[in-house]
Parts: sequence; structure tokens; C-alpha cells
Amino acid sequence: FARIPKDSLPYFSEEVEVSQIVKIAKIGKTQKQDVERKLFDIKRQIEAGADFGKLAEKNSMDPGSAKTGGELPGWYNRGELAPEYEAACFQMQVGEISDPIETDFGFHIIQLLERRGNQFRSRHILIIPSSSDLDIGQAEHELDSIRKLVLDSSIVFEKAAKDFSDDKLSAPSGGFFLDNSGAKSISVDQLDPTIFFMLDTMQVGSISKPMSFRMQDGKEAVRVIYYKSRLAPHQADLAIDWQKIQQAALNEKKSKAEQEWVINSADRVYIYVNDQFKHCDIIGK
Repeated sequence: FARIPKDSLPYFSEEVEVSQIVKIAKIGKTQKQDVERKLFDIKRQIEAGADFGKLAEKNSMDPGSAKTGGELPGWYNRGELAPEYEAACFQMQVGEISDPIETDFGFHIIQLLERRGNQFRSRHILIIPSSSDLDIGQAEHELDSIRKLVLDSSIVFEKAAKDFSDDKLSAPSGGFFLDNSGAKSISVDQLDPTIFFMLDTMQVGSISKPMSFRMQDGKEAVRVIYYKSRLAPHQADLAIDWQKIQQAALNEKKSKAEQEWVINSADRVYIYVNDQFKHCDIIGK
């Protein structure tokens, strides 16, 4: 870092430290029963001769497999899918269709396509129950109670996020959104647009009131946002950008090590070079 001329140091855009606590709205019994009834009806249609693939395209809420008639790509080993899903696949006969199975993703009916030892192929139809207003209201009430504990200094926000947040990605870091290097200071360009515009209405150091939103997996949830700090655009500074600079240095070392391995191994290791990479100068050496 010291060898880089000051006028050549990288320039970082505006950065913020933002943390969240998320509570997923628990699905009520009525909503779950409605989904199970719908899946039982779909199963009856298939057993009566309807095409599984077409019904998956029409009804499944799994955006990846719905396009392929519900079929999951390739073979799966034990431990790669939801435990409840796998248990059903290892209990069924090939071609059999399960009753509705509940996993963390929602409710499925599953058809076993093939099985060999501890591997299997399958297809499914996934339906995710919707939360009622009452379910969301209960999550808001729970989160508001946690927010009051933080405001009363009974617990710090980061610990509350670790202890209570339902978001598995951000909870371990104290609820913080992390950049690609794992730093808590994140460029505003990397923030979700909803969070970005929310910060415009908040003061640094403030905590938002509970707000409902939909998670990436489709689940309805409620969250509070803690706007911890803001850092104006600036040139790289070792004192405040240590983690980013450390990661950049590590990446450079890895790149050099890989280049040296390729060059030193060229005479004693057979390396097949795909046509699209034959223009690479390093490999050409």
C-alpha cells in the first residue's frame, strides 16, 4: 500500500454501515391447510392422467424447476436438499408421487424419477403459503418489542440481530450487510434499492420502525433497519479501509501464485486449453 503513489490510490464511493433484524411472519394453520388441499387436488389430477410437467409449469412457485416441468437438474446425494424432501424420495418407489411434504421452502408434492444407491432424481411442485395480515401483525409486534429493548439500551443492536433475527445470512454478522470482501462498510451502490431509499429518510444512528417486505425466497417478513454510520466518498485510507485493502492484497498474491504455477508446470503437466482461452498470454508462455 505504501508503494502506491497517493494520486494512484483507488477512490471509494459513499459507504454506509447498515444492519437489520428480520422476523419472518409465521404461517397460520388455515393458510397451511389451504395449500395442502390444493396440492392433494393436483396429485389427484396427475393420478387421473394429467401431465405432471404441465401442472408444475402452471402451479409451482419454484422459479427454477417450474420451467422444466418441476424437474430438478441432475442427480442429488444425501444431504444436498431439505431433509424432509430427501426422506420422502428415499421412502418412495420410482414413479410414485408423495403426499404434500412441508420443508422450510413451503409445501411440495414430489415424484421420484430414478434412484441409484444414495443418489436420486426427482421433480416437484412447490407452493408457498401466504401470510395473513394477522401473521404479519404478530411479527411486527415481536420486532417492535425487540426495537424497544435496543432503544432502552437493554441490548445492543448487533447482539439483538444475532440472537433474534431470522435472516440466516446477516444474523451472524450482527445483522450487517457486508461487501464482497466481508467488510461492514458497504458502498451504497451495492445496497438493495429499497434500503438505499429508506436511508434517505433516516438519520445516522437511528433505527427504523418495523416494515414488512418479501424475502428472496418469497417469504413475507418484517424488519427494522439500523443506520449506524456513513462515510463520504474518499481515497483509500489504510486506517479506515484496512479490510478492503487486505482482501485486495490477498487476491493479488493468489493471482501471482496461480500464474507462477501455470508457468512452472507447463513443461511437466498436461494442460488442455479450451479454444476460448487460447488468446491468454499467460497460458501461451
